[in-house]
Amino acid sequence: MGAQRIGALWRLYPLDRESRVKLLIEGITIKNQKIKLHSQNPFIVRGNYETPSTRLSISDVPISYSNTMLETNLTKLGVKIRSKITMEKVRDRSGNLTDWVTGRRIVWIEMPSTTLPFTTQMGPFKASLYYREQKKTYAVDVSDKDIKPKSAKMRKFA
Repeated sequence: MGAQRIGALWRLYPLDRESRVKLLIEGITIKNQKIKLHSQNPFIVRGNYETPSTRLSISDVPISYSNTMLETNLTKLGVKIRSKITMEKVRDRSGNLTDWVTGRRIVWIEMPSTTLPFTTQMGPFKASLYYREQKKTYAVDVSDKDIKPKSAKMRKFA
């Protein structure tokens, strides 16, 4: 049997199906306390399947701007947050995480039903939002002579 802690959830990996069934029926007793087990992750199950999620990066907001205010602003946009907001950390040349922060915040969210905007006002700051499934339409500064957008305001990149 293997076990892995993910946030407030322990995921157990039994060796075979019979062991899994026995664990689900009998549960586990630890320090004289009976612990009931679930067959699916109770935090993300909707119906009979897991809710799709994605990682949202928030940038262009100073480190001093509180995560609570970020959560409030994201909730107003209709975002359903599934994890706590954390600071993105820098990796060293060998790929290990350091204690240095990039300034970007990372949070796991339920897949939005509509595309989130690339920028949104968060207090006095204009925050940039990015997630992998976001549509690739970017605002273009028309004063930049090197870029010739298809329309005066927007250009779509493939």
